[in-house]
Amino acid sequence: MVEDMKQRLVYLDNLKGFAILLVVLGHCVQTHDLSNSYQFLFKFIYSFHMPLFMMVSGYFGYKASVVFLKDLKKKASRLLVPYFVWGGINILLHKSSLLLLVTNPDGFLWFLWDLFFISLIVNGTMALVKDNNKAFTVVGLLAVVMLLFGKFLPNNDYNIKSICWMFQFYVAGMLYNRFLSNRSFNKWFGPVLVALLIIMVWLRYKYIPQESLLSNGIMLIIAYVGCFAFFLSFKAYADSHPFLSTLGQATLGIYAVHYDCMRISGYVVNNIWLLFVVSVLLSYLFVYVIRKTKYLGFLIGE
Repeated sequence: MVEDMKQRLVYLDNLKGFAILLVVLGHCVQTHDLSNSYQFLFKFIYSFHMPLFMMVSGYFGYKASVVFLKDLKKKASRLLVPYFVWGGINILLHKSSLLLLVTNPDGFLWFLWDLFFISLIVNGTMALVKDNNKAFTVVGLLAVVMLLFGKFLPNNDYNIKSICWMFQFYVAGMLYNRFLSNRSFNKWFGPVLVALLIIMVWLRYKYIPQESLLSNGIMLIIAYVGCFAFFLSFKAYADSHPFLSTLGQATLGIYAVHYDCMRISGYVVNNIWLLFVVSVLLSYLFVYVIRKTKYLGFLIGE
């Protein structure tokens, strides 16, 4: 059992490392080259990469029992402190209003903001509903309600629309942990889903009007196919990748600084792939230095 747990955590560290690489690469493409040669890569990455991150967060966020106030303090320290520190620095540099950190989180490290409030809602529910099975039923129903509610919101003030969308993937990660993580799947199932994901993304953007109801429904299916495709692929094949595992244990810090590293590197690096490599290495170097520096761990949620 201990060996199984070790393998499971290793493959999830690898998966987190892969996910943060997708985040950096997606931003490199988005910021520096959205020409036809990179359009499909951009659409492919953005079809599932942040839901995948949220699903992994839900996997690790699941607990059989919740001590609400203790968990709240821990989440605030790990997520809100780096969010406001880096967001505050960004605000000061651009001489904007500090209120934007609350009214428009999407312009900053929005994932940390969303994850904090999603985990707050989930943990609050789990603490109130003592029976785990009933609690899962409640959060599952809440995920459906929030998904539908978010679709009708006219804007994303305070990132409410984003939180409503991402909530379901956090819950999916919890459900995967509880009911599927110990199940055995055919080792080819994950790669087959990856192939299906590529085909679905291509078909959606080539043949289906982007603002249609059908397109939105397919977008939801694609996100789940992408999440499970890589969960299962990494579980089957990625149990020993030191590089990905190393990155996977530093995702919050890399996420916090990668955009600035990319922007600085962009002044001297024009090639997308070289920019991607340099941005990843500089971001991890920053995390490494912070970890070696006493009292600065709060900058990366540690």
